[in-house]
Amino acid sequence: QFPSARIISYGYDANIVGLWKNASGDGLRGHGKALAYAISNTRPNEAKRPLFFIAHSLGGLVTEQALLVSLEPNEPRLKSIVPCTAGVVFMGTPHSGSSLAEWGYTLARLLDRFWRANKELLSVLKQRSEVLKAVEEVFQRQLTAEGALKHVKIFCFYETVPVDMVGFVVPEESATMLPHPNCGIDANHMDMTKFTSLQDAGFVNLK
Repeated sequence: QFPSARIISYGYDANIVGLWKNASGDGLRGHGKALAYAISNTRPNEAKRPLFFIAHSLGGLVTEQALLVSLEPNEPRLKSIVPCTAGVVFMGTPHSGSSLAEWGYTLARLLDRFWRANKELLSVLKQRSEVLKAVEEVFQRQLTAEGALKHVKIFCFYETVPVDMVGFVVPEESATMLPHPNCGIDANHMDMTKFTSLQDAGFVNLK
């Protein structure tokens, strides 16, 4: 659908306990910095080529952290990432720090359906919610007219189908980022990025 685009996927350890295990938030920062350097390594001579992110769930928070890290003056190799970033599509990303405690309860119940969830998972999420809130506030401040990300277009998708016996993993109020535009996808949190065809309504909206 985008013949002139180069599509690159990026994977990371999405273990929620491992991601948030450090009180300082180094887990998230480490993943964000790794993503930023992976981008830099694949674009060594492309200082003007536009860059778009499509991020699902926690991947959206990793993307935010990658952009923030690339703004730091002690990371000169990363300085071209933000000017090249044209847009970010967030899909089911829990932006709202105040909603993360509820989101953590839902996620813990979801995990319990498949394996025995770590009993510390919920308390770790609640304890780190202030770190999440701080990262989100800095990121959204950079999107304002005075910020370094003011040129970046943002669009948020949220799930409209609850998970059976669990509910919404990331509810609309947490998955959206006002005043930026948003839209629902007729799927649950896990399936919202799994399109069945080019005619899938979710894919058409994303495209």
